[in-house]
Amino acid sequence: AEKIARRLEDLVTSTARSVAAVRRASAYVRGASQELRRELTRRGASGDDELLWLQVGEGAYGLPTRFVGGLFQGGAPGAEGSSAVVPLGELLGLERERPAESQVALHVPGLEPITIAVERVGEVGQARVHPIPDLVRRSGPFAGAVRGPEDSLRLVLDARAVVLRAVYLRGADDIPSQPSDDEHR
Repeated sequence: AEKIARRLEDLVTSTARSVAAVRRASAYVRGASQELRRELTRRGASGDDELLWLQVGEGAYGLPTRFVGGLFQGGAPGAEGSSAVVPLGELLGLERERPAESQVALHVPGLEPITIAVERVGEVGQARVHPIPDLVRRSGPFAGAVRGPEDSLRLVLDARAVVLRAVYLRGADDIPSQPSDDEHR
């Protein structure tokens, strides 16, 4: 009778763990589904993102406009609440070719605001952001790619990764961890 009671207790415990695991998985799927719905609503019916194009060196990089807190020309001071102006070329590991003419304030939820310096701010446009291989994504603060002129590919910046790189380069110790809103994988 004691053996049967232990087996029954083990079966109940195992079943309870399985039910808890199914509930956790179900909650995760519901959360992911809600996040996907929010993303599709944010992007609109076309699935396109609104991107601000930034010129650095020979490249143009897209930045989702939802993270742009302001634009400044020339030697204007950085955005309010921003502790420094960091050249985007430096964050991308590029050699400085031309002086920065513009600054872009970045506001990423959960992170301190920063201001990046760019050679030129281009137009705002709609584009479908496509996933990129992990190797490319990790090689820079990139979230995806879009088709450029003449079937070229242009990289889209991951605003969260840009801010974290800037914080790292400035030597900050406290970097908050929070999932990126900017991932397009």
